[in-house]
Amino acid sequence: MVTMERTVLNIIKSLCLLVVTIFIIGCTTNQSTMKQPNSLSKTSSISVANSDITLKPGNSFKWRRDIIWIEGENLPDSVRNVDRNALSRLIEQQMTSKGYRIVAGQQESDYEIIAAVILGDSEQGKAIEELARLYPELGGNTVNLEKGTLMFGIAYPGSRRLLWRSAIQAFIADDIALADQQKRLQQIVASLLSNLPD
Repeated sequence: MVTMERTVLNIIKSLCLLVVTIFIIGCTTNQSTMKQPNSLSKTSSISVANSDITLKPGNSFKWRRDIIWIEGENLPDSVRNVDRNALSRLIEQQMTSKGYRIVAGQQESDYEIIAAVILGDSEQGKAIEELARLYPELGGNTVNLEKGTLMFGIAYPGSRRLLWRSAIQAFIADDIALADQQKRLQQIVASLLSNLPD
């Protein structure tokens, strides 16, 4: 009888030890597979609206000009080869999803879109930031990562005064797969325009 009790007790101890071991292994596995934030996921953004702008779904927009593109020195080739038309289309898609209309050519519009991309560090880039009076700034110290800023503004047709403006800054990397670049660009544009009324 005593031998049987010891055997049952040993089995229970072994089962408890097995459950604890599985629990510890499970926790360790979950912790190691969790995605940790990295520098490329960080952004800094700012939006400013004048009090006299009343945007509403159905308002029409058109591009005043192509996106202004400013590049600093020592940028990776993959950054220099970004499809500028794709960026324009992403902005238009985001605005359309908010209920705005994009018009082209000589059609009249309620507002005009002005946008700029500043890649790396340059005097021209600083001048554009100063003109728009938008200064997103990523904190932290990262080695070998340049910063890129996407700026967006809305003005009345022909006016120099920006009624609504936004800027977002993110780190630039040259080793991202094309599909990941597109996804990241979509997220950046969505974040840039997230405070635009819809």
